[in-house]
Amino acid sequence: MRKLHNLVASCLALVACLVLANGALADVAPPDVPPGANPLPGSETTRVQMLSETVLLDVISNPTSGTAGQSRTTAIFTMRNTGKQTETLVVRFPLTFWNGASDGFSNYPEIRDLKAYINEKSTPTRRVFEPSPYDTWEGRPIPWAAFDVVFPAGEDVQLKVVYTANVQGDFPQSNIKLIAFRYVLETGAGWAGTIGQADVIVRLPYPANTQNVMLSGHTGFSSTTPGAEISGSEVRWSFRDFEPSAEDNLEVTIVQPAHWLRILQERQNVQSNPRDGEAWGRLGKACKEAIYFRRDMRDDPGGEQLYLEAKDAYQRALEILPNDALWHLGNAELLWTHFLYRQYWSGNPIFDYSELEIALRSLKRSLELQPNLERSREILDWIAGTAPEVLARQDNGYDYLLLTATPLPPTPTPSDTPHFTATSQPTVTPTVAAQPPATDTPLPPTLSPAPTLAAVGEAASSTPAPVEASETSPAPRAPCLASAIPLLLPFVGLLLAHRRREIN
Repeated sequence: MRKLHNLVASCLALVACLVLANGALADVAPPDVPPGANPLPGSETTRVQMLSETVLLDVISNPTSGTAGQSRTTAIFTMRNTGKQTETLVVRFPLTFWNGASDGFSNYPEIRDLKAYINEKSTPTRRVFEPSPYDTWEGRPIPWAAFDVVFPAGEDVQLKVVYTANVQGDFPQSNIKLIAFRYVLETGAGWAGTIGQADVIVRLPYPANTQNVMLSGHTGFSSTTPGAEISGSEVRWSFRDFEPSAEDNLEVTIVQPAHWLRILQERQNVQSNPRDGEAWGRLGKACKEAIYFRRDMRDDPGGEQLYLEAKDAYQRALEILPNDALWHLGNAELLWTHFLYRQYWSGNPIFDYSELEIALRSLKRSLELQPNLERSREILDWIAGTAPEVLARQDNGYDYLLLTATPLPPTPTPSDTPHFTATSQPTVTPTVAAQPPATDTPLPPTLSPAPTLAAVGEAASSTPAPVEASETSPAPRAPCLASAIPLLLPFVGLLLAHRRREIN
């Protein structure tokens, strides 16, 4: 195994050097998808105004296309010709990125099933290529769905488009369960005057709340637009008499629908059978996965509620199944990552080590029960490399410093670091690492990062229940070289195959 890791590391270093020599370094980000957008008139000046629009993104809970989420989007626009002459215009809807950009990987996905209606009557569209009226990143002509519309003077005309919108997110490469929908309003600025009224609605297939809709914070690829109101199963934004700009474009971050339905099911399972330790463990794991993203975890109110629910669920699982190594592992992973992101890297030099102490006890117990549990060792190595004042590697295992020491009360001097007095060995006075500088990967350079979520999740997909073998953490991942991915695939495949055999 060590030789295989060394081989992959050498190949990564070689490819990195080659790409850096060409000056093409890119971070791994989820590919973007073309968002729906308001229609644009042709290039001619018009007196036609958009009086109102209602956009509904009806989220599909079980898409058949294999994506992590889709919505059936219906956008209805009431247009009025405020002039004194009839106008015949070519109305256009962008089928890909309205600003001419790609998905971030030089691909140009398109909306494929757009249908248009004029006053509720279906009208054919034609696919045309025209430059974007907006600033472009790559200068490419944009494919549009175009159709002719007659706007009689002083009359209202209703336009409607219906299409399927995909989501953006860190899938299928990882087990991260947060996704984002987007809608572009700024393309509506091409019509005369202001938009009188605009309502954008995201409708979930279950009641919406602050746990399944992330109203604040940034995932790394999305951030919900402020001003959202939750009512029933809907998330709504409303605008009045406005000229839309880029700041008005809509975005919403939600928990993947299929995953939220799983949380609801596991909640029902523990209510029906509160002595089912496996059900409690599965609930803890499901809630945990709903708060992770790649280099952090949710700190919004709904995310903190899910963290507390996951913490309680793991505790109940271990009360019923105290000798289950995998639930010990899952519990430890949750507590360690929460301590790491919410305390250790918070900038506050005084910590509450209670949850980290429980995490270390769970990891220690998991290896006592299952000595070959590789994931437990990976997390212990992660802790030792990040916080050596609480855990030290040894040739024959680990020295659990935090478990054999009594923390002294913190002094009033903010610059002081926490100290410990050993109960069975000389006094230990470790130095707490300061918050590391913001980098693409928060792990110290000398510490090998924990395996990616994709590697662990894929390996566990073939493991019978309990599924805790797929327990994963949002371990920080180093920047990836997008152009080097084809060169790495054979080695990554070899590594994953080896890991599957170990875990299974």
